[in-house]
Amino acid sequence: MDEGGGNGRKLTGYYFTLDPAHAKLTLWQMQTEDECDPDTCNKPWYLYHLGNPISLEDVDFSLGHGRWYELKVEVEGSLIKCYVDDVLKIEYDDRIGTTFLQGTVGFFVYKASDARFDDVLVESL
Repeated sequence: MDEGGGNGRKLTGYYFTLDPAHAKLTLWQMQTEDECDPDTCNKPWYLYHLGNPISLEDVDFSLGHGRWYELKVEVEGSLIKCYVDDVLKIEYDDRIGTTFLQGTVGFFVYKASDARFDDVLVESL
């Protein structure tokens, strides 16, 4: 969720990444005033910044080049489940500090010129 007046600089929430360079799947959370590392707490301009999140959980995962993956994220209260091809990869219950119980869905690509998204569906549980 963008809390920065639409400029994209102050974000809240979680995101799920696939990182082929490091062969990882990771669930992240934006750093907030009540949940930040010491360096970030001393530099408030790093709070709520997409480039400075907290890693909540990661797992090893090798991605195949040119292959399509079906991604699914389910959120119910503080419980977050992340799936790849209908296989549960990350299950995280966020009960520490800030828990984001509402927000939006978005997509982000970094250093990937051939990323594609198809058949996006968002529904209430």
